[in-house]
Amino acid sequence: MGIKKFKLLSFLLLLSVSVLGQNGNEGRKKANVRKEYNIALVLPFNSEGVRGKLSEVILDYYVGFKLGVKQAGIDGFKVNLYAFDHLKDSVSFDQILHHSDLAKMDIIVGPVYEKALKKMSRYCDSTGQILVSPLRYFKNEYNSNPVINFFPSDEIKVQSVIDKITEKYPNHSFYVAGDISHESQKLARIITRSLRRKGVTLGKHALILNNAVLSREIQQNDSVIIISSSTNKAMQIAMERALKNKDVSYGIAHFDVHKKTKKFSLFKNVLFPDLYHYNRTDSSSKQFFRKFKIDQLGSPSKYAGIGYDQSIYLAYSLMTYGVEFSNLLPGGIYQGIRNRLLLKPDPNGNISNYGMFFYKHYSDYNELVE
Repeated sequence: MGIKKFKLLSFLLLLSVSVLGQNGNEGRKKANVRKEYNIALVLPFNSEGVRGKLSEVILDYYVGFKLGVKQAGIDGFKVNLYAFDHLKDSVSFDQILHHSDLAKMDIIVGPVYEKALKKMSRYCDSTGQILVSPLRYFKNEYNSNPVINFFPSDEIKVQSVIDKITEKYPNHSFYVAGDISHESQKLARIITRSLRRKGVTLGKHALILNNAVLSREIQQNDSVIIISSSTNKAMQIAMERALKNKDVSYGIAHFDVHKKTKKFSLFKNVLFPDLYHYNRTDSSSKQFFRKFKIDQLGSPSKYAGIGYDQSIYLAYSLMTYGVEFSNLLPGGIYQGIRNRLLLKPDPNGNISNYGMFFYKHYSDYNELVE
Protein backbone atom coordinates (compact mmCIF):
# COMPACT_ATOMS: atom_id res chain seq x y z
CA MET A 1 0.00 0.00 0.00
CA GLY A 2 1.50 3.35 -1.05
CA ILE A 3 1.80 6.32 1.29
CA LYS A 4 -0.80 8.33 -0.63
CA LYS A 5 -3.34 5.52 -0.38
CA PHE A 6 -2.57 5.08 3.31
CA LYS A 7 -3.23 8.78 3.92
CA LEU A 8 -6.54 8.57 2.06
CA LEU A 9 -7.68 5.50 3.96
CA SER A 10 -6.71 7.18 7.25
CA PHE A 11 -8.71 10.26 6.26
CA LEU A 12 -11.78 8.19 5.34
CA LEU A 13 -11.54 6.17 8.55
CA LEU A 14 -11.47 9.38 10.59
CA LEU A 15 -14.43 10.71 8.61
CA SER A 16 -16.34 7.50 9.31
CA VAL A 17 -15.55 7.60 13.04
CA SER A 18 -16.58 11.25 13.22
CA VAL A 19 -19.90 10.64 11.48
CA LEU A 20 -20.79 7.56 13.52
CA GLY A 21 -19.77 9.37 16.69
CA GLN A 22 -22.31 12.11 15.94
CA ASN A 23 -25.13 10.15 14.39
CA GLY A 24 -24.70 6.49 15.35
CA ASN A 25 -26.01 4.34 12.50
CA GLU A 26 -27.91 7.29 11.08
CA GLY A 27 -24.80 8.43 9.20
CA ARG A 28 -24.77 5.18 7.23
CA LYS A 29 -28.45 5.54 6.34
CA LYS A 30 -27.80 8.98 4.90
CA ALA A 31 -25.08 7.71 2.59
CA ASN A 32 -26.36 7.46 -0.96
CA VAL A 33 -23.32 6.37 -2.91
CA ARG A 34 -23.70 6.21 -6.68
CA LYS A 35 -21.56 4.59 -9.35
CA GLU A 36 -20.93 7.83 -11.23
CA TYR A 37 -20.91 11.57 -10.54
CA ASN A 38 -20.91 14.83 -12.49
CA ILE A 39 -18.60 17.69 -11.52
CA ALA A 40 -18.43 21.08 -13.23
CA LEU A 41 -15.48 23.47 -13.15
CA VAL A 42 -16.75 26.98 -13.81
CA LEU A 43 -13.49 28.90 -14.10
CA PRO A 44 -11.90 31.73 -16.15
CA PHE A 45 -9.84 29.61 -18.56
CA ASN A 46 -9.92 32.48 -21.09
CA SER A 47 -9.74 29.93 -23.90
CA GLU A 48 -10.54 32.50 -26.60
CA GLY A 49 -8.34 35.36 -25.44
CA VAL A 50 -4.76 36.24 -24.48
CA ARG A 51 -3.56 34.25 -21.52
CA GLY A 52 -2.61 36.22 -18.44
CA LYS A 53 -1.50 35.34 -14.92
CA LEU A 54 -4.99 34.33 -13.77
CA SER A 55 -5.63 32.04 -16.73
CA GLU A 56 -2.26 30.34 -16.12
CA VAL A 57 -3.20 29.81 -12.46
CA ILE A 58 -6.57 28.37 -13.49
CA LEU A 59 -5.00 26.07 -16.09
CA ASP A 60 -2.58 24.68 -13.51
CA TYR A 61 -5.43 24.22 -11.04
CA TYR A 62 -7.44 22.41 -13.72
CA VAL A 63 -4.59 20.04 -14.61
CA GLY A 64 -4.04 19.29 -10.93
CA PHE A 65 -7.76 18.67 -10.44
CA LYS A 66 -7.82 16.25 -13.40
CA LEU A 67 -4.79 14.37 -12.05
CA GLY A 68 -6.57 13.98 -8.70
CA VAL A 69 -9.68 12.60 -10.40
CA LYS A 70 -7.49 10.19 -12.36
CA GLN A 71 -5.78 9.06 -9.15
CA ALA A 72 -9.15 8.44 -7.48
CA GLY A 73 -10.20 6.49 -10.57
CA ILE A 74 -7.64 3.83 -9.65
CA ASP A 75 -9.83 3.08 -6.61
CA GLY A 76 -13.03 3.03 -8.67
CA PHE A 77 -14.15 6.67 -8.74
CA LYS A 78 -16.12 7.45 -11.90
CA VAL A 79 -16.88 11.02 -12.85
CA ASN A 80 -17.93 13.10 -15.84
CA LEU A 81 -15.88 16.27 -15.62
CA TYR A 82 -17.32 19.37 -17.33
CA ALA A 83 -15.39 22.60 -17.90
CA PHE A 84 -17.20 25.94 -18.39
CA ASP A 85 -15.07 28.89 -19.46
CA HIS A 86 -16.37 31.76 -17.37
CA LEU A 87 -15.44 35.21 -18.62
CA LYS A 88 -15.85 38.13 -16.23
CA ASP A 89 -18.80 39.68 -18.07
CA SER A 90 -22.29 38.83 -16.83
CA VAL A 91 -23.62 37.80 -20.26
CA SER A 92 -21.29 34.82 -20.60
CA PHE A 93 -22.02 33.76 -17.03
CA ASP A 94 -25.78 33.92 -17.57
CA GLN A 95 -25.32 31.59 -20.52
CA ILE A 96 -23.60 29.11 -18.20
CA LEU A 97 -26.41 29.37 -15.65
CA HIS A 98 -28.93 28.46 -18.35
CA HIS A 99 -26.84 25.68 -19.87
CA SER A 100 -28.72 22.37 -19.84
CA ASP A 101 -25.68 20.46 -18.53
CA LEU A 102 -25.36 22.58 -15.38
CA ALA A 103 -28.53 21.09 -13.88
CA LYS A 104 -26.96 17.61 -14.08
CA MET A 105 -24.04 18.48 -11.83
CA ASP A 106 -23.55 17.00 -8.36
CA ILE A 107 -20.80 19.48 -7.51
CA ILE A 108 -20.06 22.87 -9.06
CA VAL A 109 -16.52 24.17 -8.49
CA GLY A 110 -16.32 27.92 -9.05
CA PRO A 111 -16.67 30.58 -10.24
CA VAL A 112 -13.98 32.76 -8.67
CA TYR A 113 -15.41 36.26 -9.15
CA GLU A 114 -17.54 37.68 -6.31
CA LYS A 115 -20.60 38.70 -8.33
CA ALA A 116 -20.66 35.43 -10.22
CA LEU A 117 -20.30 33.48 -6.97
CA LYS A 118 -23.37 35.26 -5.59
CA LYS A 119 -25.39 34.30 -8.66
CA MET A 120 -24.15 30.71 -8.57
CA SER A 121 -24.90 30.54 -4.87
CA ARG A 122 -28.51 31.55 -5.49
CA TYR A 123 -28.71 28.97 -8.28
CA CYS A 124 -27.38 26.16 -6.06
CA ASP A 125 -29.63 27.27 -3.23
CA SER A 126 -32.64 26.63 -5.45
CA THR A 127 -31.36 23.31 -6.86
CA GLY A 128 -29.62 21.88 -3.80
CA GLN A 129 -26.37 21.28 -5.68
CA ILE A 130 -23.05 21.46 -3.84
CA LEU A 131 -21.14 24.68 -4.54
CA VAL A 132 -17.37 24.85 -3.98
CA SER A 133 -15.43 28.11 -3.85
CA PRO A 134 -11.96 26.82 -4.79
CA LEU A 135 -9.57 29.77 -4.51
CA ARG A 136 -11.15 32.36 -2.22
CA TYR A 137 -13.40 32.59 0.81
CA PHE A 138 -17.01 33.36 -0.09
CA LYS A 139 -19.34 34.53 2.66
CA ASN A 140 -22.75 33.26 1.66
CA GLU A 141 -24.89 35.54 3.82
CA TYR A 142 -28.35 35.29 2.32
CA ASN A 143 -28.84 31.72 1.13
CA SER A 144 -29.44 28.51 3.04
CA ASN A 145 -27.28 26.15 0.96
CA PRO A 146 -23.78 26.15 2.54
CA VAL A 147 -20.79 26.83 0.31
CA ILE A 148 -17.64 24.72 0.70
CA ASN A 149 -14.68 27.07 1.10
CA PHE A 150 -11.30 25.41 0.73
CA PHE A 151 -9.70 28.77 1.56
CA PRO A 152 -10.66 30.25 4.95
CA SER A 153 -11.34 33.87 5.88
CA ASP A 154 -8.91 35.72 8.16
CA GLU A 155 -11.21 35.12 11.13
CA ILE A 156 -11.25 31.38 10.45
CA LYS A 157 -7.47 31.32 10.06
CA VAL A 158 -7.25 32.88 13.52
CA GLN A 159 -9.70 30.32 14.89
CA SER A 160 -7.72 27.48 13.30
CA VAL A 161 -4.54 28.68 15.00
CA ILE A 162 -6.26 29.10 18.36
CA ASP A 163 -8.00 25.72 18.15
CA LYS A 164 -4.67 23.98 17.60
CA ILE A 165 -2.63 25.91 20.15
CA THR A 166 -5.17 25.83 22.99
CA GLU A 167 -5.72 22.11 22.44
CA LYS A 168 -1.99 21.44 22.74
CA TYR A 169 -1.25 23.92 25.56
CA PRO A 170 -4.49 24.26 27.58
CA ASN A 171 -2.75 25.17 30.84
CA HIS A 172 -0.47 27.91 29.50
CA SER A 173 -1.07 31.62 30.03
CA PHE A 174 -2.01 33.38 26.78
CA TYR A 175 -1.08 36.91 25.72
CA VAL A 176 -2.15 38.85 22.63
CA ALA A 177 0.51 41.07 21.07
CA GLY A 178 -0.09 43.72 18.42
CA ASP A 179 1.00 47.09 17.11
CA ILE A 180 -0.86 50.42 17.06
CA SER A 181 -2.30 49.99 13.53
CA HIS A 182 -6.06 49.69 13.07
CA GLU A 183 -5.72 46.30 11.35
CA SER A 184 -3.62 44.86 14.17
CA GLN A 185 -5.91 46.17 16.92
CA LYS A 186 -8.99 44.81 15.15
CA LEU A 187 -7.41 41.37 14.79
CA ALA A 188 -6.20 41.49 18.41
CA ARG A 189 -9.80 41.92 19.58
CA ILE A 190 -10.88 38.92 17.47
CA ILE A 191 -8.07 36.80 18.97
CA THR A 192 -8.92 37.90 22.51
CA ARG A 193 -12.62 37.05 22.12
CA SER A 194 -11.75 33.65 20.72
CA LEU A 195 -9.35 32.88 23.57
CA ARG A 196 -11.99 33.85 26.13
CA ARG A 197 -14.44 31.43 24.54
CA LYS A 198 -11.81 28.70 24.97
CA GLY A 199 -11.65 29.40 28.71
CA VAL A 200 -7.85 29.60 28.86
CA THR A 201 -5.89 31.88 31.20
CA LEU A 202 -5.41 35.31 29.63
CA GLY A 203 -2.70 37.79 30.57
CA LYS A 204 -4.03 40.89 32.33
CA HIS A 205 -2.68 43.28 29.72
CA ALA A 206 -2.35 43.25 25.94
CA LEU A 207 1.21 43.55 24.65
CA ILE A 208 1.96 46.43 22.26
CA LEU A 209 4.97 46.51 19.95
CA ASN A 210 6.95 49.72 20.48
CA ASN A 211 10.45 50.32 19.11
CA ALA A 212 10.94 46.60 18.48
CA VAL A 213 10.09 45.60 22.07
CA LEU A 214 6.84 44.64 23.80
CA SER A 215 5.33 47.29 26.03
CA ARG A 216 4.79 45.11 29.11
CA GLU A 217 6.62 42.21 30.68
CA ILE A 218 5.02 38.82 30.96
CA GLN A 219 4.79 36.87 34.21
CA GLN A 220 8.17 35.32 34.97
CA ASN A 221 6.90 32.02 36.34
CA ASP A 222 4.35 31.26 33.65
CA SER A 223 4.65 28.99 30.64
CA VAL A 224 3.15 31.28 28.05
CA ILE A 225 1.86 31.53 24.52
CA ILE A 226 2.02 34.93 22.80
CA ILE A 227 -0.24 35.26 19.74
CA SER A 228 0.62 38.10 17.37
CA SER A 229 -1.88 40.24 15.45
CA SER A 230 0.88 42.21 13.72
CA THR A 231 2.66 41.72 10.39
CA ASN A 232 5.51 43.97 11.54
CA LYS A 233 8.82 42.12 11.09
CA ALA A 234 10.01 43.36 14.47
CA MET A 235 7.25 41.41 16.26
CA GLN A 236 9.02 38.05 15.83
CA ILE A 237 12.21 39.51 17.32
CA ALA A 238 10.26 41.03 20.21
CA MET A 239 8.48 37.76 21.00
CA GLU A 240 11.76 35.82 20.82
CA ARG A 241 13.33 38.21 23.33
CA ALA A 242 10.34 38.05 25.68
CA LEU A 243 10.44 34.23 25.70
CA LYS A 244 14.21 33.83 25.82
CA ASN A 245 14.47 32.28 29.30
CA LYS A 246 11.13 30.48 29.39
CA ASP A 247 10.56 26.76 29.05
CA VAL A 248 7.90 25.34 26.70
CA SER A 249 6.75 28.82 25.70
CA TYR A 250 6.05 30.03 22.18
CA GLY A 251 5.16 33.06 20.16
CA ILE A 252 2.69 32.52 17.31
CA ALA A 253 3.40 34.80 14.35
CA HIS A 254 0.69 36.44 12.26
CA PHE A 255 -0.58 33.96 9.65
CA ASP A 256 0.59 36.18 6.75
CA VAL A 257 4.19 36.50 7.93
CA HIS A 258 5.59 33.10 6.94
CA LYS A 259 4.92 33.43 3.21
CA LYS A 260 6.37 36.96 3.14
CA THR A 261 9.62 35.98 4.85
CA LYS A 262 12.28 35.89 2.13
CA LYS A 263 15.33 35.64 4.39
CA PHE A 264 15.11 33.21 7.28
CA SER A 265 16.28 34.18 10.76
CA LEU A 266 16.83 31.92 13.70
CA PHE A 267 13.74 31.87 15.94
CA LYS A 268 13.79 29.16 18.60
CA ASN A 269 10.51 30.11 20.26
CA VAL A 270 8.36 31.46 17.43
CA LEU A 271 6.00 29.31 15.34
CA PHE A 272 4.79 30.47 11.90
CA PRO A 273 1.31 29.31 10.81
CA ASP A 274 0.61 28.87 7.10
CA LEU A 275 -1.98 27.29 4.80
CA TYR A 276 0.62 25.70 2.51
CA HIS A 277 3.21 22.98 2.63
CA TYR A 278 5.18 21.14 -0.05
CA ASN A 279 7.61 18.35 0.79
CA ARG A 280 9.36 17.28 -2.40
CA THR A 281 10.87 14.24 -0.67
CA ASP A 282 7.46 12.79 0.27
CA SER A 283 6.61 9.82 -1.98
CA SER A 284 3.12 11.11 -2.84
CA SER A 285 4.56 14.53 -3.76
CA LYS A 286 7.18 12.87 -5.95
CA GLN A 287 4.48 10.85 -7.68
CA PHE A 288 2.37 13.95 -8.31
CA PHE A 289 5.39 15.92 -9.56
CA ARG A 290 6.30 13.14 -11.98
CA LYS A 291 2.76 12.77 -13.36
CA PHE A 292 2.40 16.52 -13.85
CA LYS A 293 5.68 16.72 -15.77
CA ILE A 294 4.57 13.88 -18.04
CA ASP A 295 1.19 15.55 -18.66
CA GLN A 296 2.40 19.15 -19.06
CA LEU A 297 6.13 18.87 -19.84
CA GLY A 298 6.87 21.24 -16.97
CA SER A 299 6.91 21.58 -13.18
CA PRO A 300 3.64 22.05 -11.23
CA SER A 301 2.87 25.37 -9.60
CA LYS A 302 1.33 25.76 -6.16
CA TYR A 303 -2.12 25.90 -7.77
CA ALA A 304 -1.69 22.54 -9.48
CA GLY A 305 -1.16 20.97 -6.05
CA ILE A 306 -4.18 22.83 -4.69
CA GLY A 307 -6.38 21.52 -7.50
CA TYR A 308 -5.09 18.00 -6.90
CA ASP A 309 -5.79 18.14 -3.15
CA GLN A 310 -9.32 19.46 -3.63
CA SER A 311 -10.28 16.88 -6.23
CA ILE A 312 -8.90 14.03 -4.10
CA TYR A 313 -10.89 15.24 -1.09
CA LEU A 314 -14.12 15.58 -3.06
CA ALA A 315 -13.68 12.30 -4.95
CA TYR A 316 -13.09 10.11 -1.91
CA SER A 317 -15.82 11.87 0.06
CA LEU A 318 -18.30 11.15 -2.75
CA MET A 319 -17.13 7.54 -3.02
CA THR A 320 -17.69 7.01 0.70
CA TYR A 321 -20.82 9.05 1.50
CA GLY A 322 -22.24 10.33 -1.77
CA VAL A 323 -23.47 13.90 -2.14
CA GLU A 324 -24.56 13.92 1.51
CA PHE A 325 -20.93 14.10 2.67
CA SER A 326 -21.19 17.86 3.19
CA ASN A 327 -23.93 17.29 5.79
CA LEU A 328 -21.75 14.87 7.76
CA LEU A 329 -18.83 17.18 8.55
CA PRO A 330 -16.54 17.65 10.39
CA GLY A 331 -14.65 14.63 9.23
CA GLY A 332 -11.01 13.60 9.26
CA ILE A 333 -7.95 15.59 8.27
CA TYR A 334 -6.61 14.95 4.77
CA GLN A 335 -2.90 15.73 4.45
CA GLY A 336 -2.58 16.85 0.85
CA ILE A 337 0.22 17.84 -1.51
CA ARG A 338 -0.19 21.53 -0.68
CA ASN A 339 -2.98 21.92 1.87
CA ARG A 340 -4.10 20.28 5.09
CA LEU A 341 -7.85 19.85 4.68
CA LEU A 342 -10.15 19.85 7.70
CA LEU A 343 -13.61 20.92 6.56
CA LYS A 344 -16.27 21.83 9.09
CA PRO A 345 -19.15 24.31 9.48
CA ASP A 346 -18.09 27.90 10.12
CA PRO A 347 -19.86 30.74 12.01
CA ASN A 348 -21.20 32.19 8.73
CA GLY A 349 -23.29 29.11 7.95
CA ASN A 350 -20.86 27.77 5.35
CA ILE A 351 -18.23 25.02 5.35
CA SER A 352 -14.59 26.05 5.63
CA ASN A 353 -11.14 24.54 5.82
CA TYR A 354 -9.66 24.76 9.31
CA GLY A 355 -6.44 22.92 8.41
CA MET A 356 -3.22 24.78 9.24
CA PHE A 357 0.54 24.07 9.25
CA PHE A 358 3.07 25.40 11.77
CA TYR A 359 6.72 26.06 10.92
CA LYS A 360 9.87 26.95 12.79
CA HIS A 361 12.43 29.21 11.10
CA TYR A 362 16.14 28.58 11.27
CA SER A 363 18.99 30.60 9.79
CA ASP A 364 18.76 29.06 6.31
CA TYR A 365 15.61 26.90 6.16
CA ASN A 366 12.23 26.24 7.75
CA GLU A 367 10.93 23.10 9.41
CA LEU A 368 7.37 21.79 9.59
CA VAL A 369 6.61 21.09 13.26
CA GLU A 370 2.82 20.65 13.31
